[in-house]
Amino acid sequence: MKIVNAKDVPTDIVREPGAKQVVIRRVIDTPDGADRFLMSIFELSPNGATPPHHHEWEHEIYVLSGSLRVELPSENRAYALRKGDVVFIPRGEAHGLATGPDERAELLLVAPAERPPTRSVFLSEEPYEYDERLAETSAQDDASGAAVTAGWPSQETVRLHRLMFSYLSSKALFSAVELGLFDALEERPGTAAEIGNRVGLPDRSARMLLMALHGERLVDRDADGVFRNAPVASRHLVSSAPEYMGALVAHQDAHFGRFAQLTKALRDNAPIRLDGDKDHPAFGGPVGFARITRAASLMMAGGLAEHTSLKGHHHLVDLGCGSCAYSIALAQANPDLRVTAVDRPAVCDLARENVAAAGLSDRITVRPGDIFTDTFPDGDVVLLSNVVEGFDPERAQALIQHVYGWLPHGGEVVIHAHMWEHGETPFPYTIGLILVVNNTMGGEPYGAEVTREWLEQAGFRPQPTIAVSPISAVARAVKE
Repeated sequence: MKIVNAKDVPTDIVREPGAKQVVIRRVIDTPDGADRFLMSIFELSPNGATPPHHHEWEHEIYVLSGSLRVELPSENRAYALRKGDVVFIPRGEAHGLATGPDERAELLLVAPAERPPTRSVFLSEEPYEYDERLAETSAQDDASGAAVTAGWPSQETVRLHRLMFSYLSSKALFSAVELGLFDALEERPGTAAEIGNRVGLPDRSARMLLMALHGERLVDRDADGVFRNAPVASRHLVSSAPEYMGALVAHQDAHFGRFAQLTKALRDNAPIRLDGDKDHPAFGGPVGFARITRAASLMMAGGLAEHTSLKGHHHLVDLGCGSCAYSIALAQANPDLRVTAVDRPAVCDLARENVAAAGLSDRITVRPGDIFTDTFPDGDVVLLSNVVEGFDPERAQALIQHVYGWLPHGGEVVIHAHMWEHGETPFPYTIGLILVVNNTMGGEPYGAEVTREWLEQAGFRPQPTIAVSPISAVARAVKE
């Protein structure tokens, strides 16, 4: 038996071709008597990398701390990873890990002890790099409480956001039990369309509800889009299960409507008696919506600007600019960038007020327009931030195709959205429920895979999708 504190195991510099600012602790190795599994801890400093490579054995990764991305060169794709994420690397799949300039990460890796004679095949011919001074500096920054990822909101801000939107998860659970969705999945897994047909939901509604449950890990979803109950759902949310909690779910659901009047109950010190539904405008029109969503935009704008370099671009066209939070952040991060921000006439006055308050009226022009018909041929980069997901699939694809039509060759489109594959909180999964209730244009959070397909169909060459905030990601593509 071996018992040791991982911090007491000496570190070795990773000297493989293309490695940068990464060290390894071989906490359990063959000299310890391990003949089946080995365990290692990797530490990546800012701008660190384990180079893209492949090998004929699998391994598993658990992110202990920090943030990084896993890169899949054969798919031209990257996925953001955070503390607590788990990754399975099948044999033969090319992969690499990398941190950004303001990131550092520590991860646990498990691999087989017995391996084929052919070792790793590296896809880089660059020599390894390691500067102890950089590692020491980054460690000091991390210990001082500096942000792990530049542009990310604080953990307290993320926690507050999660608290404000948790009601979506509760109601998704209540509705799923009422519809018998968990029973249907227990009987037979299926796609959203198949499950929706069995419980009486239209395809879009079934997708949004299942994605919300997926975000809360009540259901699992495989690569083919087939959903099945997670173990906790099979145990507690299937009506035939011995430990079924359906009665408690129904009881809490009965409280749900009354809690909309909690403030009144607190003031009156008396229970709420509902006398029927009343009209309750959700947003107060385009201007009210822009004002309300500005807080969420500011939560994402810093990360968007930090992790979306616009170097080399001169004129950004922000279609559906809303409060102009994203235009302002990108203009501040790119001093040579000129911006044209476009939205409905009613919203433009609010946008101009925010631009003026930021002191950027000389560089950001706010103008009313129709993003589906207007053209901006002198723009060389287009931003669609939380816009595409507002429309049904046909309309969303038409918008991307329209942008491709007028964007000059070499121009780039940046789609910023709540892409659930990269979400750090359940919100990118549950936002679909907000759209089901309030959006009259058939929108939904489409995710990175669908967005990439639409970009390719329009003629763009997509780049890897990356997370830019805990609740959003960016898909970029070039018109060649």
